[in-house]
Amino acid sequence: MKWKIMLLLLMLGLIIVNIVPIVSADITVSTNEVYVVGNENYSFASALTFNQINHNTSWIKFSDIGFNITSSNAINLSISYLKSNFSNASQGDLLLRFNANTTGGTVWFNLSGFVANRDYDVFRDSVLLSDEKANASGVISFSSNVWSDHQFDFRDDQGGNTTQLRVTYSYQYVDNFWDIIYNAYGLLSMLGVVIVAVLIIVVLIRAKMEK
Repeated sequence: MKWKIMLLLLMLGLIIVNIVPIVSADITVSTNEVYVVGNENYSFASALTFNQINHNTSWIKFSDIGFNITSSNAINLSISYLKSNFSNASQGDLLLRFNANTTGGTVWFNLSGFVANRDYDVFRDSVLLSDEKANASGVISFSSNVWSDHQFDFRDDQGGNTTQLRVTYSYQYVDNFWDIIYNAYGLLSMLGVVIVAVLIIVVLIRAKMEK
């Protein structure tokens, strides 16, 4: 009887492991969500998914891109696009797009998460505003003093290099490794369910024969 109970419990545990989904850490935001940081209001032009959202009283980070903005007046930003990986971008690729609107004054933008020492083009309403090089910490800085509602685009102006490609491939290798582990885990779990089911059937048949 004890063996039957143990086998049934093991069977139940394996079934639970297989049917309970793995919860993703990604965060999907909708168009009616607003994040407030100081006098900055961050909204979204469409549903977007980030791997993290962190913020305090002076900055906010969506995935790996941080916003640290200095504005004398309240400013509204609406993010419409964020490329998931800047390191594998080609020259001219769109990396980030948002609209910003304030009543006036000079606004300083400090954005982090770019590839260090790499060149980027900043466009305002499709017109080149500045050519920026990310510093050693991956931060680019620029200002804008002409206001209404403006669209800002950030494009790669350099393209990948050998070092960055090696980094990209290493991450790809890690991703593939975990995919293999996950798939193997799923196969082993299913095999375990089958084995346990067979053992239960055998035990039940033997118990019936012993009666």
